[in-house]
Amino acid sequence: MLVAFSGMVASVALADSVPTDPKLLTQGCGGKGQPACDASVLTNPSQVLNLVLTFEPVTANGVTTEVATDSIINESGMALSTFNVSFLVPTGLVFEGCQTGGLFTCTSDNDGNVGAGGTAYYTLTGATICTTDKNDWSINNQTGIATKVYDGDADDNCQSAFNIQLIADSDGSDNIPPGTTVTGNLSAPEPSSGLLLFLGLSAGLLGFKRFSNSAA
Repeated sequence: MLVAFSGMVASVALADSVPTDPKLLTQGCGGKGQPACDASVLTNPSQVLNLVLTFEPVTANGVTTEVATDSIINESGMALSTFNVSFLVPTGLVFEGCQTGGLFTCTSDNDGNVGAGGTAYYTLTGATICTTDKNDWSINNQTGIATKVYDGDADDNCQSAFNIQLIADSDGSDNIPPGTTVTGNLSAPEPSSGLLLFLGLSAGLLGFKRFSNSAA
């Protein structure tokens, strides 16, 4: 079950009154050849992490696109491979779903598009984020930008952080005013109690079988 949240969201009035449609995308960050991390730090695998994404214009190949980014650095002590994400949709936006490609396989858990006042839900799977520690990152206190520190640890060469982005249409037809803010939550769901019970029973039966074989 995804965790609901509450928070203040900036209201947006679009000049042309046409809803814009950002999509969700993920990419690795902080590693060699990867973009910087605008960091939020996950310190516990059961933590619900608050996200704040602010749209800013990004120009590539002569096309300007509005992009909002936040990053997750995994310092939970556990490798994580599944994340649940939710966003409260502000006035003026319509969330369509997932962008093609990305670090994770993104699944939209919504029944169609989600408009203003609604909550958009996503599941991220198909990639693993290893755990790291605070000694492996240098975070600027003013900008929040995190820089990877390569110090010979085992986690130097694994993916320990990723960017989560909301991206407007790549053709530039959408108009999301710079500074538009979207808030949300991210969590890494733990195995269900049923699965843990099954694994426990399996381990018990395996131990019983070994004991029986030894006694025979």
